[in-house]
Amino acid sequence: MKIQFNGKTVEGKIVEFTPRTENFNEYQLMNGVVLKMKTVVTQIIEVVGETNPDGQPVYAVKSQPVFAPLDMP
Repeated sequence: MKIQFNGKTVEGKIVEFTPRTENFNEYQLMNGVVLKMKTVVTQIIEVVGETNPDGQPVYAVKSQPVFAPLDMP
């Protein structure tokens, strides 16, 4: 599959994965409401032929924010 990386079109390879944990973060708003949110990864793509400065593979990640019902004061 083709993806955009560093301003150019490069080859990407979809990597299968299994989520290990997906915890919610909690944010206390000044009005007393507690907002709960997490980011869920929907797809991981290895950027073929690219590495970071340490020589490790580079990955592109597609994700989606998920909100839990609000805890009202």
